[in-house]
Amino acid sequence: LVLPWRWIPLPTTAFMLRERIVSEQPVHYQWVPWDRISAHLPIAAVAAEDQKFPGHFGFDLDEIGKALKRNRRGGRLRGASTISQQVAKNLYLWPGQSLIRKGLEAYFTVAIELLWPKRRILEVYL
Repeated sequence: LVLPWRWIPLPTTAFMLRERIVSEQPVHYQWVPWDRISAHLPIAAVAAEDQKFPGHFGFDLDEIGKALKRNRRGGRLRGASTISQQVAKNLYLWPGQSLIRKGLEAYFTVAIELLWPKRRILEVYL
């Protein structure tokens, strides 16, 4: 489920399928390969979403710790998902917050990080 997408352009994702079903409208989507993406877009995405992306292995443990502390203190729920986790969620999973979904997200995140180069993860994210 993960390895072929290292090389093959993605025809759709779980996120797009869900949108198509909910809206009962087609999802307009066109795969854009890495060499046709503006060089500025990956830099902007990493700067805005996940500054530690180049160096982590799918999870930002510092941000996860901060989110857990804040959530335990009753503060506003805050996410700590990395770009890799968002790719896993959007490709394979459904929305929501359950231990089962988070467990599957972790599994797919590890698989993606082990099998895909960072550039491919970012290409799929964008």
